Formats: sequence, C-alpha cells, structure tokens
Amino acid sequence: MIGLAALALLLIFLSVAVHAVVVAHMMVRLIDSAHLRMFNVFRSHVLLLFLVFTVLLASHLVQAALWATAYYAVGGFGDLATSLYFSLSSYTTVGFADVVLPEHLRLLGPLEAAIGVLMFGWSTGYIFAFATRMMAAEAE
Repeated sequence: MIGLAALALLLIFLSVAVHAVVVAHMMVRLIDSAHLRMFNVFRSHVLLLFLVFTVLLASHLVQAALWATAYYAVGGFGDLATSLYFSLSSYTTVGFADVVLPEHLRLLGPLEAAIGVLMFGWSTGYIFAFATRMMAAEAE
C-alpha cells in the first residue's frame, strides 16, 4: 500500500510538473509577445488560440501517457495500448468500465481522474486568461 501511495504521489507530481512547465513556457512566449500586435488581428488570434489549445492538449496526452506507462510497468495491464486506453478514459473522467485495473491497483484510477479534472480546470483558466489578455491587447 505504501508503494502504491508513493507511485500515486510521483505520478501526481509529474502531471503537475509537466503542466506547469507547459503553461509557464506559453506564458513567457505568448503573453505580451509581439504576435498579439500583428496587423491582421483576427488571423493572429485564431492562430494563437489554436496553438494554445494544441499545446495544452499535447500536455494532457503526455500526462495520460505517463500514467499509462506506470500502469503497464506495475503489471496493471498486459499491453501499453490497453494501459493508454484506460489512462485516457480515467484522466478525462469518462471512466469506461470495459477495462479495469487489478484490485490491488484500483486506487490509481480515481486519483488519475482527480488530477485530470484539476489539470483541465487549470487549462481552462489559462485559456480564459490568455483570451482576456488578447482582447485587452487589441483594445489598446
């Protein structure tokens, strides 16, 4: 049980770290950048929002892949594809019941769902802040 808790804490830390690095990097690169002051404002906003959504989605996929790798490494599933399927359904809180972890690992699924909700909330907050900043830059 202690080993499982340690694994869960490590995965939670890695998920938060990956997301923090991605969001911080985008904040430094995009907010207050010259891209917000381009001539064709609509086109630049569309491209920047597309970039933000794509990068955030990639961050979420990397985090789910980390959990999937852990499931596979501890023997939760026999192949990486099933591990990834379970991880994505847990991370996104869809929670399909056609694939379940072995009983001794079942604590990890809800913890992944909890971190997924938090990371999606963080992404939503970032998107809102970024869009607000773009509108403010346009108004100036």
